[in-house]
Amino acid sequence: MVNVQFPHLIIKTLFCNRSARDRMVPYLSADWFRENINISTIIENVIKYVEKYTTFPNAFEMRNMLRNDTQILEEFDAAMEIPDEECMTEYILDDIEVFVRKKLIYQVTVEIQESLFHSKGDEETSYAQKLADAEAFTFKTDIGLDLVDDLEMVYEDMITCVKVIGTGLKDVDVLLNGGVPEKVMIGVLAATNVGKTLIMTAIASNMMAAGHNVLYITMEDPDKKIALRMMQNICNISQDQLKMLNKNSFISLKEKMKALTDRHLKIVELPDSTANAMRICTVLKDLKDKKNFLPEIIFLDYIGCMIPNGRPNPTLNSNTILQKVAAETRGAICTKMGIPIVTALQTNRGGFDSASVDLNDVADSYGSTMKLDAVLAATQDTAMLEQGMYKLKVAKTRLKNNKGTELMIGVNIDKQQIYDLNGSSNRPQVQILAPTQATQATQALPAAPKPAQPENKDVVDNSYAVNAAQDLDKINQIL
Repeated sequence: MVNVQFPHLIIKTLFCNRSARDRMVPYLSADWFRENINISTIIENVIKYVEKYTTFPNAFEMRNMLRNDTQILEEFDAAMEIPDEECMTEYILDDIEVFVRKKLIYQVTVEIQESLFHSKGDEETSYAQKLADAEAFTFKTDIGLDLVDDLEMVYEDMITCVKVIGTGLKDVDVLLNGGVPEKVMIGVLAATNVGKTLIMTAIASNMMAAGHNVLYITMEDPDKKIALRMMQNICNISQDQLKMLNKNSFISLKEKMKALTDRHLKIVELPDSTANAMRICTVLKDLKDKKNFLPEIIFLDYIGCMIPNGRPNPTLNSNTILQKVAAETRGAICTKMGIPIVTALQTNRGGFDSASVDLNDVADSYGSTMKLDAVLAATQDTAMLEQGMYKLKVAKTRLKNNKGTELMIGVNIDKQQIYDLNGSSNRPQVQILAPTQATQATQALPAAPKPAQPENKDVVDNSYAVNAAQDLDKINQIL
């Protein structure tokens, strides 16, 4: 009895899936099946038939060609008994392509081993190109874009709406030409302790609440600290007030957050100076395989904590290293997978306490900004800190012709929130008090970020300045 394996599925696909067959035949080779001489012979006969008659044989003709060898005929019949449905899937050609690529790589490695152990020493053979060709094998024929012949494709792309993910702030979305588009990398540039992580956690929280799967990778702060920031934002509550909750009340917020959205926000902590683009790709694969989770956007906190792929190169300076990191990360994730990334950039000493920063103020690597599609520079001087505001400036953009544009946004540090100054956010939030308790606690936590601060700097929002004992008593009534 024949043990049916993947090569048999390839044979059945050749005979029942014409679309896949048309893509495979130009590359078809008996060398793919060296380990199985019978399968290899079947493919050799197929190739000879196609070369002689310029058409593909049907199953009857193939059986007639193989009738003199019982074992080979049994292999062919076993392949033809595979149900047609298994060969008509959308991904069958991708699976066969992976199979062939692995076979080609294996064959090159065997050649390398034979050369090492059996070479006389006077042969100078380079296998780098052979290995590169094996790794690059594909059945695809659409290489590049012809400016004349493919104008219809250009037009269709031009009028197709690009998927963008809103930040939760209308003014910031305007700066980014609608939000964060797919396949881009955006950086938030700010000095130490200004609020890069605050801005990113706030936007990440907004995006999850708006119905998007979000991945937040932290390489500085612990994952639970990042989670606490997001809880403050989503629950519209300060960290001190969160800490007043008893365990049951805190855990019960889970159901209310599920009622807010069916999306998820995953936080992954990676050690500083150990993660590279390949490591992040592995994280994405693990989340997909083990958690059935595929993010629509990734937050990297932050790219300056990453290292390049491969072995360390002591000859590279910090500028070149971070430029390489940005290029590898953008290529592997944004370009190849289509997932946008938001990350952060640190300013140098010249940008510290500055009222306005630009690309010249980027610490360590100006080169990293070359690979970013947009950079938003955030600053906060003493006056803005007192009034609860950030100034955002478009330091670089490929998204819109608005480089240098500035705007002010509000910030509530206690609740880790940012908001438009021209009005409150209408993003849904977790309600802390149950509806039946609303009339009994008119001083309960508001359901949206506070509006713009009044012009008088001496006026302070004291809606939360309540006695600690009263606060604790109210919060323990939660849920």
